[in-house]
Amino acid sequence: MPKQLSNWSRQIDSGNTPRLAASARFCVASALLGVAVSYSAFYLFHLSLGLLVLLTVAEARRGLWVRHLPDNSHRFLYVMFFWYALSVAWSSNRIYSIQYLFYLFCGLAVTMAVIYLVRDERTLQRLLRIAGAIVGIEVCLSLLEAFTPFRLPVSPYSHLVHYFGRESMIEGTLEETILQSYLSSPTGFQWNPNDLAVTLVIFLPFCMFSRSVFMRGIGTLSILVVILFTGSRASYIAVALQFAMWASMFRLRRLVSVLSVMIIVVFVAPTVVAAMKASANLRIVQLAQMGAALSEYFASDSTVEDSIGIRHELVRNGLKALAESPLLGVGGGASKAVQERAGGEAARIRSMHNFWIEVVVESGLVMGSAFILWYAWMFVRCYRAAIFTRRPYLKYASSALVCSLGGFAVALVSSSSVAYLLPMWFMFGLACSALNIHVASNAGSTDCRKSSLCLEQNSLAVAADN
Repeated sequence: MPKQLSNWSRQIDSGNTPRLAASARFCVASALLGVAVSYSAFYLFHLSLGLLVLLTVAEARRGLWVRHLPDNSHRFLYVMFFWYALSVAWSSNRIYSIQYLFYLFCGLAVTMAVIYLVRDERTLQRLLRIAGAIVGIEVCLSLLEAFTPFRLPVSPYSHLVHYFGRESMIEGTLEETILQSYLSSPTGFQWNPNDLAVTLVIFLPFCMFSRSVFMRGIGTLSILVVILFTGSRASYIAVALQFAMWASMFRLRRLVSVLSVMIIVVFVAPTVVAAMKASANLRIVQLAQMGAALSEYFASDSTVEDSIGIRHELVRNGLKALAESPLLGVGGGASKAVQERAGGEAARIRSMHNFWIEVVVESGLVMGSAFILWYAWMFVRCYRAAIFTRRPYLKYASSALVCSLGGFAVALVSSSSVAYLLPMWFMFGLACSALNIHVASNAGSTDCRKSSLCLEQNSLAVAADN
């Protein structure tokens, strides 16, 4: 292990008490479990977060995370949190802003817990195994939801959900097609099919880049099937983008294979799409109609009555509010108040359904643009780490993170809001941790090269004197 990386690990270990480390793991695991272990709006995660905060305060005198980290990419999240805290002062709805600030605090806590736990490739691998086990269980249960009558008790489509302080969405008078759509939609640990799809878009690349044949084959296929049955069209596009990135990043053979498949698809697609549209399965029909839906999304003549037209209306309402306060924005979480004032369908839905627009509208042009640039900067830096690192596991994790960040940027538009999608904050923590390892290892390599150069110069000097 390079000297710099070894020193950093020892410094982190000096503040890494067993109790605090165990609490951080519990917090991260419960964040990935999400709504699966909850009652009403109280999650197991909230309990674990409270425990982590108490232990952190108790151990603060020993010194933790921040001062020892080789890379400072996570610090932008502090600035963003501080800005949203200030935005309460000018928010059009302070209650929504305080609630949103709590969401950001929870997400930032997950990110920092991941950074605290990961100090080298070994601890990174350990954390990814824990996450992989949880996501693997979620995928298996989601497949059962898609193909059988099985439903997790804490699911909007379960008859038992009332016992967990929530309301079922399948009771009352529903059309048969809508009911069948609900009953074939997996929700996993995320409550909402779109949120499940976005979460799996984050973890799909870790299967695609895995050295395990089982994970590359069965794992990838299982996630793809679940995403298909969620009906999240933006996630379909994100998956296609991820496969293109996976094919083109490192190996020419992958790229040739994907291009060959694409050529074949062009010729057989019309026949396949026609057969899919005639399918009795609603999800298959929706997949066949994805191209038309995508063109409608970018068109300007969508009606307010359809899903895409409603999304257009939500974005227009947000941009009108932004025009009134372009620098400060409307305040964290206050985009809901904007939609409520607009009335109609927007008042019923309230959420922006486009996180990029949501951030800009709520935090203003400066902070919103800064967040987008930070996200792009993290993407580029993870790509550079994947290309240039010589560490096998770091290369694997960085490569997967490149595809995760790229796919997530597209998939998130299908979710009402990802501010409280805790797997996103887990992804941010992994990206920051991978960069910490990469920067520390590079600094160690530089120190080694400098030492070797000095030793060689000293040897030449001694030889000249002799």
